[in-house]
Amino acid sequence: MTIGNTQHYTDMDPEFAEPTLTHTNSKFLKSLGGRENLPIPETVSEQRAAFDNMLNMSNDINSDLNTGRKEEEVTITLRDGATVPARVYAPKEIPADGAPLVSHIHGGGFLSGNLDMDEPLCREFCDKLGCVVVNLTYRLAPEHPFPIGIKDAIEGVKWRWITKAAKNGPSYGANPKKATILGGRSAGGNFAGVIAHLARDEGWTPPLTGLFLSVPYLLDPSTLPEKYKDRDQSAKIDDSITINKKTIESILDAYKPDLTSPLFDVFNYPNGHKNLPPTYMHVCGLDPLRDEDLIFEEILRTECDVKTRLDVYPGLPHGFWQWTKLNATKKYFNDTVEGMKWLVEQSGGA
Repeated sequence: MTIGNTQHYTDMDPEFAEPTLTHTNSKFLKSLGGRENLPIPETVSEQRAAFDNMLNMSNDINSDLNTGRKEEEVTITLRDGATVPARVYAPKEIPADGAPLVSHIHGGGFLSGNLDMDEPLCREFCDKLGCVVVNLTYRLAPEHPFPIGIKDAIEGVKWRWITKAAKNGPSYGANPKKATILGGRSAGGNFAGVIAHLARDEGWTPPLTGLFLSVPYLLDPSTLPEKYKDRDQSAKIDDSITINKKTIESILDAYKPDLTSPLFDVFNYPNGHKNLPPTYMHVCGLDPLRDEDLIFEEILRTECDVKTRLDVYPGLPHGFWQWTKLNATKKYFNDTVEGMKWLVEQSGGA
């Protein structure tokens, strides 16, 4: 698809614009008197509190569904002896030739979030697509600034690749030859994008067959190549209810990345983007990250011969799916399952 004028993406979704959001049972939003009174998180403490509140919202998408899936808590020991938790989901019924393998890295602006944040999505991939899913986390900034988080994520994904979930796949029923897919949301999308490039450059085995990037943080606007800067209108969005310019400034202040490092700047990765696996992306219309994500998808598709699939959610902010009663949220989860199914099909593992 060709991306034209994106201005219409900023027209707020009518359902989301309702002043009291009576269709949601979120006590948090109701206590604030509606969406228009929702505070914009800017400091580290405010962002962590906001994420905690979102996790406390009633999330009924697959959270109580008893499918018989196997869920196991595991511990990954890192290079310096520290440990981080991970969670593995395996279907109740696994084909004789094994199941596709998915790793997912949660978001949270590099400074918040946990395994519970994206658990509903991981369960969807397991229950509806029959995938073995590894849900990964990492140490958070500002206590653990760049590059600690990305290096933790690399080790977590390699754990998936070279040990129990892949090399010894039968313990969960995973068969990396059917599909080996890596995904992440927001900050987790940054990590997934970086790791996909490393996997390509280092020749990881089994090779990555699919990449899922949901509203990924790809670069700081200051490093966007000059030829694209007139197209990056979304970087000016400063009134989004989830992230805005001040939020991003506080994220960078906490995470302290090297803005030109290939461990942070996915967009300008030094070895380019050719030979990346098929890539499925999400973009939100009221997201400051919108245009850099749209440009990146276009570059993959038109300059690098990478197969892409793109879902855009006009009039909705970064992370809108936390409001679980929105019709757009139901569409988002349905779209995401279909997008992951497409990634599995690209590898021939369906």
